[in-house]
Amino acid sequence: EAMRHGAQYDVILMDVQMPEMDGLTCARKIRTELPEPQCSTPIIALTAKSDKEELAQCLDFGMNECMLKPFNSHLLVKRLLAYVS
Repeated sequence: EAMRHGAQYDVILMDVQMPEMDGLTCARKIRTELPEPQCSTPIIALTAKSDKEELAQCLDFGMNECMLKPFNSHLLVKRLLAYVS
């Protein structure tokens, strides 16, 4: 909702399982309903499921990549830095 009102972020960490709107739907809305530059914000999915179908869905719905929980904090920092540097 903040992005609809002009907020901009360097990277979005998106949990796939959320209470009101799942992360897949949210990512698709960001990609299709928001203007530039918000719609191009990198999205890293966070999920506890390791099945290949869900990982593929994350990419299909517009997320840039997916990390499995629990994740290595050093790897997360490395991935975040790749988008902001």
